[in-house]
Amino acid sequence: MLVALVALATSCASLAPPVPTTEPRLESGQSAPSGPDLTLDATDQRAPFGQYEAAVADLASCMASEGAAMTVPAYDSSTGLFVYDYDQANEVVFDDCYRRAFAGLDGAVFETSPAVPLAEAAGDIGDWSQVPADSWLGLLASFPLRSYTRWAALTVVDFDRAISTFGIERPGPSASDARVLAYLGDLAAEAGIVPAGPLAEFGRSAYPDQMRAELGFDHRAFAQVASAGVAGHHLTVARGRFDPEAIGRAVAEDPLWSDLLEAQQVAGVQVFGWGSDFGIDLERMSPVRPVGHHRRLAVTPDEILWARWSDGITDALDAIDGRDHSLADATPLRVLAELADEKLLYTGVLTASLAAFVPDLARQRSDQYLLQRPQAVLVGDGVDELGRFVLVAAVYPSETAAETQLETLSQRITEMSMLSPEGDLLVEIDGPRNYSVSQDGSVLYAQMWADDDNPLPPAERLIAFG
Repeated sequence: MLVALVALATSCASLAPPVPTTEPRLESGQSAPSGPDLTLDATDQRAPFGQYEAAVADLASCMASEGAAMTVPAYDSSTGLFVYDYDQANEVVFDDCYRRAFAGLDGAVFETSPAVPLAEAAGDIGDWSQVPADSWLGLLASFPLRSYTRWAALTVVDFDRAISTFGIERPGPSASDARVLAYLGDLAAEAGIVPAGPLAEFGRSAYPDQMRAELGFDHRAFAQVASAGVAGHHLTVARGRFDPEAIGRAVAEDPLWSDLLEAQQVAGVQVFGWGSDFGIDLERMSPVRPVGHHRRLAVTPDEILWARWSDGITDALDAIDGRDHSLADATPLRVLAELADEKLLYTGVLTASLAAFVPDLARQRSDQYLLQRPQAVLVGDGVDELGRFVLVAAVYPSETAAETQLETLSQRITEMSMLSPEGDLLVEIDGPRNYSVSQDGSVLYAQMWADDDNPLPPAERLIAFG
């Protein structure tokens, strides 16, 4: 299931910010590319959200009928708009389709769904210093509450839980590289943990000796790795067992990057930097930095931070030390992290961006059991006394709001329990899988246990939102 989770995370990240109908400026100050501007004078006629949604659907249908490449419009909870992208070679077709789809509505200001505010916790900063060191809630507390984290997919790989769950032996400090590679093979075979998602931030194909030569540690150091971000604004947090002295020696002796190395103390933490914020040097491609990204690395004995710009490190250190809000202060994400801890998930994605779960608008007209959009979603893998399972969960604004969706989720999961992917289709299997559907206050969640003979439906089909 991890491969599906990584694909989900990639999909979510690619949609923020994409080419939308309207788009605010990025935090860098650069304006994102956009389609025709829907922000008109306030004295113009106002049109309800339903008309806007129908016009977007007509736009997508027109593009499809013309054979023009366009991504499926997907709702973005951070803006209250549908987001989509299209091949710029088809710009003339797009303009024509847009005029037809929005005919008669050009003088309207659309009443889009309200965007969700960045910080639910506008008051006190939470004290998360006492949460267990191995908790996902603690991981959330290491990510600053910023738009580039709040509306991205947070992807988590928990090595310690996977090792404990599947009885995998972690190599010791003196183990050979062959033993470390065997360990990585065990993680892939048993738990589906592969060099993708947050691990890809350290190079998709970096061997242990290459990672040690460049950074002073390798894969055996990781207890948990999590990442979240948008484009270059991407932050990776790794917890585990790190040797600051070994890291210092490695980065100073690395023949490819050491001439760019700068070291400084930030809030009492050693931070190494190479080059400029968001810089790329195609002459310095390396196993850990295969496209030559300039990087920043903050180092403590039990945690490292890895990013492409200095403020990303500074923001994270402020969150960790309680000087600023963290993702743990975002209530929907905090509730889901607590559920992940309760279920001992070993991989997962937490996100408030529902783009990957919104079915394409053509299929949505006939799809059944669509949930109302929640505040955030969790998809993750775990193992219990019944075997391996995938868990999906959704947080709603209140217990009452969640209760109205319980029957819909039950119907959806019941339907999915009888299906398995075959190519691009879902086909019926001989008998239903084991599953459960539960409500806990404002949270709805479902578990579906794996069947050795039939793969589980992909995450974006287990639940979908209208």
